[in-house]
Amino acid sequence: MSNHKKYEKFLNKIVSKYNNEKFIISDPIEFPYHYQNGIDIEIVAYISAMFSYGNVPSIKKFLNSIFFLMGVSPVHFLINEDLTVLKEKNLYYRFQNSDDIYYFLKCISVLLKNNSSLEPYFGDSNLEINFRISHFQKVFQQILHNQSCAMTPGLKFLIGTGNPKSANKRYFMFLRWMVRNSFPDFGIYKTFRKQDLKYPLDVHILNFSKKFGINTKKSINYKLTCEITDFFRELSPFDPLIYDFPLSRLGILKQSR
Repeated sequence: MSNHKKYEKFLNKIVSKYNNEKFIISDPIEFPYHYQNGIDIEIVAYISAMFSYGNVPSIKKFLNSIFFLMGVSPVHFLINEDLTVLKEKNLYYRFQNSDDIYYFLKCISVLLKNNSSLEPYFGDSNLEINFRISHFQKVFQQILHNQSCAMTPGLKFLIGTGNPKSANKRYFMFLRWMVRNSFPDFGIYKTFRKQDLKYPLDVHILNFSKKFGINTKKSINYKLTCEITDFFRELSPFDPLIYDFPLSRLGILKQSR
């Protein structure tokens, strides 16, 4: 029996168990679920994904505070309101200070004023997905430069450096949310294919990958991302990330016991 088939029954079992709406609140994807409008879902998803590092209670506390300030339509707020109000609230989260958060959101505002979605900023659909992420990050960096904003360590961590060899965990999580058109994801983006998505290498996916016989002691980079994704692609060629949400739920819920 191949190493892949050995775990197929287990993986299908957790998909059946954890692909359930009651587990949404254990994940940052909870936040875009609060909205009905597609563009609000997309922008809330992007903001939520970029700040999804650290422990879950801290992530949720920060995101609750920022979306409360943005009101019923974060997109309307970003396009039409004076964003300096966010500066006045002295928001901060781990590596990002108030100025970092202000300029991050200001850049999203600029992008939205030029396009009704962030998807076009990921560039040519014929590029490999890591290069599309790199393209987006470089566009974002250029907007920061145009705002006369220095690329601080906090912003560099939040946005990414544009290195296509990076694991880009939070971007791959965001793209899973946007591209897959089955639970728990939204299927908003149309220039990506779900079979081309890559696993966000959070601690839970890394732990399970080790159990599945994948050498996770290697550098956490795009190469390892591809190796782990290829393992799951053997079982689900057209939707390799079907196991991502269930495996992460299993890891998080075990950890919280």
